[in-house]
Amino acid sequence: MYDGYQYWRIHKNVTEDTRKEYPQIPWRAIAGMRDIAAHKYQTLRMEDVYYTVHIDFPTLKEQLNNLIEIN
Repeated sequence: MYDGYQYWRIHKNVTEDTRKEYPQIPWRAIAGMRDIAAHKYQTLRMEDVYYTVHIDFPTLKEQLNNLIEIN
């Protein structure tokens, strides 16, 4: 879960220009999931966490790695 939290926190270190340049990365969803995990964890559904970790994270990891390689 800690690694996921790091992914969710990444949006705070990304400029608005970068977010606009890479709209395929779900910046708003990253921020939203992070806020729920950090502040409203009692409302987290384990099915959503499982789906995010197993389905969304591999794609997100690839997208972020590509962004890092480009820059």
